[in-house]
Amino acid sequence: MSWPTTDEVLEFWGLDDDYYDQMEVSGPWVQSLIETYLGRQLFNASYTHESYQPRSTQIQLDNYPVESVTTITMDGNTKDVSQYHLTKATGQVYGDFSSVDVLTIVYDGGFSELPAIIESVYMAIMKDGYEELSDTSDADVKDVTIFDFAKVAYDTTGSSGNISYSGVSSGNVPEPLANYLGQLDFYKSNVVLASTDGVG
Repeated sequence: MSWPTTDEVLEFWGLDDDYYDQMEVSGPWVQSLIETYLGRQLFNASYTHESYQPRSTQIQLDNYPVESVTTITMDGNTKDVSQYHLTKATGQVYGDFSSVDVLTIVYDGGFSELPAIIESVYMAIMKDGYEELSDTSDADVKDVTIFDFAKVAYDTTGSSGNISYSGVSSGNVPEPLANYLGQLDFYKSNVVLASTDGVG
């Protein structure tokens, strides 16, 4: 799985490459912003879930869908994973975890392909950033604020060593991202917990 490249973003929206370098720098930052908001990783990989005194019969794994559970360890003792039920699509593991102090679950999860909705949100945010950049006409500008909340600092002489980005407050949802929350919320790590009590 991979995020759209800068070339793919430009081609999709029919944009020129005047701000290619700035968008190339912004891309990973926007990807991180989306995953931070979702509270999960999207790529298919091996992940470890840890719960302390879950006191539950159901554990929610963040990075669903879950292909398989590799190991379940309770208070240092490895359990037979076949004794637990996994709902792959939503990443829920069912079993008796009521008397466990330390629970560790290693699993293979995440998407093999980026969901179309998340890809469309990424494309839209990148286009928003392009439009912010295109409103800047001063060729000597070193700092450009994009997406109304993020700043990309770049060296106009072409030195890539001085590029940096900043501007995220972890406690707030940036306004441009807020426009897409209805699309993103379905993929949040806790979306399946809305009507569930006692999930570790």
